[in-house]
Amino acid sequence: VTEPLTIDAKVFYGMQLGNVKLTVPAGSKSLYELADVWKDFGNITESSTGIALTGADECKASDEMFDLSGAAIETRPENGIFIQGRKKMMITK
Repeated sequence: VTEPLTIDAKVFYGMQLGNVKLTVPAGSKSLYELADVWKDFGNITESSTGIALTGADECKASDEMFDLSGAAIETRPENGIFIQGRKKMMITK
């Protein structure tokens, strides 16, 4: 079970979340359905492969990185979710 991250609603500014499918880690659906921002997604499903959990050594330095708003990131975050090489990555310590 994974707790939803606390995020600012501005992350998904302009998106109609009611039309978006959100895949969350198995056993976490009820937590996301109650969490601010995440509960606004229209279709929340569980999967054992929702977000790739990765360590820093699995990220290719050559792949461009972006935050969840789509802004380019120059250096890999210490923690959190970002997009790299067309994959959602999450680094936890």
